[in-house]
Amino acid sequence: MNDVTKEVVVSFNSKPSEQPAELRVPIEVFGLDTTNSTPVTHFNFNLSGFSPSGHMVLRAPDGDSEILVLDIKKESGVDSIEIEIKYNDKGHNETWYANKLAIITPPNNTADINFLNKSINGTYKSSQPSGTWMNETLPYNDTYNNNDCCVPLDVIIQHYIKLVSASGTFTITSSNKPNEWKDINFSNSAYALSYTIMPPNIHYLHIVDHAVNITLS
Repeated sequence: MNDVTKEVVVSFNSKPSEQPAELRVPIEVFGLDTTNSTPVTHFNFNLSGFSPSGHMVLRAPDGDSEILVLDIKKESGVDSIEIEIKYNDKGHNETWYANKLAIITPPNNTADINFLNKSINGTYKSSQPSGTWMNETLPYNDTYNNNDCCVPLDVIIQHYIKLVSASGTFTITSSNKPNEWKDINFSNSAYALSYTIMPPNIHYLHIVDHAVNITLS
């Protein structure tokens, strides 16, 4: 409430769509429910024209950020996709690697990547032991060391999305760095991102008491 302008601000979150949408960045995330242990319900990409040098790097909360980096590219020597998930914030420097995320399928060289794939496992790839997982839900509340495995991809993604979205609102966007967004037909690609949202809240309730003067004649 603004006492000067006598205004009350009320905001409600809208439900994100589970249907595929044209891949455009930035991808805005509004009001993600940070109290939910698994707030992301859909997070997948259908990429078209994925060449051998194809590279897609997503960063959050902005295009220059090193806080959360999803580095997606073709695996060397095989027609499948690999990913590095990097988190660097508050003294933590954590990296996970997973491969065989999706097969690149001819003739259009498409790849369907599901970041919540429970059957794909990640391996910890950092010389620094992890420091963000101790409050994670069982059985993943652990300290991970270099080459430790295996944690499912969906658990890794949920974990770092929750860390980067402390306020519930952030942006996933393409990297601003050279050669980190190339050789994929992004105009013919799609994505779906859905998540549980914080319940609507009325943060302020303003009750106005007006005085009424009545004159009897």
